[in-house]
Amino acid sequence: CSTGFVLLFSSKDINRITIPTKSAMIDDVSYQIVDEDEVKEFLSGYLK
Repeated sequence: CSTGFVLLFSSKDINRITIPTKSAMIDDVSYQIVDEDEVKEFLSGYLK
């Protein structure tokens, strides 16, 4: 398991949030892959 980062902006501040990702190599390029539904669920508490 790896981590990815997302920045959430509001009128008052910026939050850096670590999201769970999986590493993958595709054509010798390293990627961080996430499941869209998992990320939506993970971020739902931050976006209220």
